[in-house]
Amino acid sequence: DMERNDGRPAGGTQGTGTAGAGTPAPTAGASQGTGLTRDEAVAIAAKDAGVQVNELWDLSVDLDYEDGIRVYEIEFDAGDMEYDYEIAVSDGKIVKRDMERNDGRPAGGTQGTGTADAGTPAPTAGASQGTGLTRDEAVAIAAKDAGVQVNELWDLSVDLDYEDGIRVYEIEFETVDLECEYKIAVSDGTIIEREIENEHRGGYGQHH
Repeated sequence: DMERNDGRPAGGTQGTGTAGAGTPAPTAGASQGTGLTRDEAVAIAAKDAGVQVNELWDLSVDLDYEDGIRVYEIEFDAGDMEYDYEIAVSDGKIVKRDMERNDGRPAGGTQGTGTADAGTPAPTAGASQGTGLTRDEAVAIAAKDAGVQVNELWDLSVDLDYEDGIRVYEIEFETVDLECEYKIAVSDGTIIEREIENEHRGGYGQHH
């Protein structure tokens, strides 16, 4: 067995203690390249909730930090329930889960974060999720169009929605000097709408 001079094992995994409060959070780049994809994180959340991915609606996936850990914040509705998950990008561990009935009463789990949407329910994800573009592919299309790398994005938000009857990913993100919003068709990756704002030159929008 190898052992370091200070008595700590060489090459072992990190302990379970919390990191120091002053430790900076890691950059987005490293964890994105090697960690969980958005679709894998959604699959973990759906499995934990006991539903199929294609049964989810009002699905929202955001990339964020929780206690210095890079996480996917995943929110969706399924059946008569609302779910809110935080899943670690590095290893797929469920950091947090909230469940709430659509009538506002908590169901078994901890209290949810808000009231249910009063609007009409979104159509089921259904066929378009199984056969169309994945979230990661849509993000890659938007990043390429904006002229940046995926690992240069921050404050990234990906929502599944409808635009004029077409299933689209609504993608929002920021780069060093841009704020971008895209709507990309799930079926074929067409950019339906883009709005890019440059903090130096102001913004412009474009509809296809």
